[in-house]
Amino acid sequence: MEDYPIKTVPDVANWSENYALAGFDPASGIDLFLALGRWRKDLTLWREMVGIALPDGTILAHRAIGDSLNTKDAPGATNLKITIDEDGSRQTWSFRGAARRVTAEQLSSEILIDGPLEPVSFECSFISALPGWDLGSGGKASAMAGHAHLEQIGRVAMDIRVAGEAMRFDSQVNRDHSRGPRVVGKLTRHVWCHGIFENGFAFQAYEAYEGDDPESGPVFSKACVYREGRAIPASLTFGPRLPDADPLKHIRDPQTIVLRFEGEEVELVAEAFPTVIHIQFTKPWDNYFGARQIGSNPTRRLVEQSIRYRIKGGTKGYGHMERTVPGAILDDLQLT
Repeated sequence: MEDYPIKTVPDVANWSENYALAGFDPASGIDLFLALGRWRKDLTLWREMVGIALPDGTILAHRAIGDSLNTKDAPGATNLKITIDEDGSRQTWSFRGAARRVTAEQLSSEILIDGPLEPVSFECSFISALPGWDLGSGGKASAMAGHAHLEQIGRVAMDIRVAGEAMRFDSQVNRDHSRGPRVVGKLTRHVWCHGIFENGFAFQAYEAYEGDDPESGPVFSKACVYREGRAIPASLTFGPRLPDADPLKHIRDPQTIVLRFEGEEVELVAEAFPTVIHIQFTKPWDNYFGARQIGSNPTRRLVEQSIRYRIKGGTKGYGHMERTVPGAILDDLQLT
């Protein structure tokens, strides 16, 4: 699949196209989650989401819908734009606008509302010499993963300017491009993650559960590991799953990931999650920064988390993880 936006949007129910860029810089303590996707109510418009978790416990959060920056070869909304500089290896993400600066704790129980804004801008090149990971075939078993789906690890270096202050981000990250029907109403649990390690080892993984019985197994579970520039298909074991009871209390619990490939097994532990961004998703599919509480129970939402890893044996690493937190699924009208 090419990196450019599709030329003609197909007439397929719940079809969408989405781009994402996510990663953690362990030196600065900054975690990025950037997303640009066609808006389900009008596929000619794009929904932009900029989430930047800072080491002081605050989040820069921005969401908007539009097409003022969109061209036939460069997807864009109102403030966020992606320029494809070289298909498959290089693209530029740029943003100039404003964002709320709120505490991570606020977003755990409140939908982001309008309020005092901070000027924010950045421009970064994503550059990669690694092959992309095509996981679209696995996504066909799922209603939400996208039937064409490409991921790639690469490097991003930039200054994030916030109200005159420059914050440096320089790290390896993951970028994502998917197309296809997307319906999240059945999604109960999922994990999307990557890791970069001191010894040059790297991986990407995606697993999704649909339905109320987690013991029935995932509808989609795939991984890819990288050694010396080679992309190697891998199988994945991830756990423990977030429980149905009080899942938010466990989103920082250590997680074990076992990767199996070419007769080898590598066991990783996600031992710390320095930052968390809460995102409320609604059925059939939309995303909002923050989360909506109904009574004392958390609603089903996403958490975007920075990670510090360790391979069994001691090698350290870092990365980013997105997970579904189980709970009641909402539709848009329940946000009001």
